[in-house]
Amino acid sequence: MFQGRKNFVKIYARRFVRGLRLQSDLGRHNAQPDFIVLGIQKGGTNAARYNLNLHPQVHIVQDEVHYFDKNYFLPLRWYRNHFVRSDGSLLNGEATPVYMSKKSAIDRIRVHYPDVKLIVFLREPIQRAFSKWNRVRQRNDAARVATKPFVRSVLDNDRKLLTNGLYAEHLEYILKRFPRENLHIAISERVLDRPAQEYERISRFLDLAPFDFGASERRHSTTYKSDLKETDVKLLFDRYAAENERFYELMDERIDEWEGFYRHHGLA
Repeated sequence: MFQGRKNFVKIYARRFVRGLRLQSDLGRHNAQPDFIVLGIQKGGTNAARYNLNLHPQVHIVQDEVHYFDKNYFLPLRWYRNHFVRSDGSLLNGEATPVYMSKKSAIDRIRVHYPDVKLIVFLREPIQRAFSKWNRVRQRNDAARVATKPFVRSVLDNDRKLLTNGLYAEHLEYILKRFPRENLHIAISERVLDRPAQEYERISRFLDLAPFDFGASERRHSTTYKSDLKETDVKLLFDRYAAENERFYELMDERIDEWEGFYRHHGLA
């Protein structure tokens, strides 16, 4: 136990030193974010970071900053030094997809940037959980996930596989802290299917000039060693069904792409 505490202190000491170095390297200005991509993990945020940065009016940090969760002990100027000074013609943004499911992170963002615009990319929750489970297993950074069947890991909420997919719960909390007009909800399947149209919607939300994203789209795809089983989909459908209905009500529409996936498995 003592050794674990020593390692914990070492990790955060190194992180603090890196923060000071970055602050020294980037401390040329004191900019701030105009928008933050809050989530969700395995919802396409890496592709979004790449594509949004193609717009000539956007500067988005290329790494996950994690200021409002892991790095909040660092001074605010460390966070702001990730961005570039602008006269308003360039929008600064960052994408840290764990923020969406962390109430403390949402609260901290609200304290510092109550007017910031927020974006979330949401993927059908069963497939999102399966993608995250496979990613964790491939990275071999969670032994208990690697040794459990997919459904068991989800129901046990290992690595928040289950609760990260409770979108209505997370969005309702966000909307208690921020006005609805400050939040853009993108459906990941639509972004993948028609990126130019969906990124144009995001551009309008951010008040950006029109830009042809279609000419430079980039998609991420990963091949997994195992396939999503029919029985797994049916078991988890019941767990997510009520939460999905709450999400549909919040969106004022049913998500056809998700419903099509469920119909394919005889569930809707």
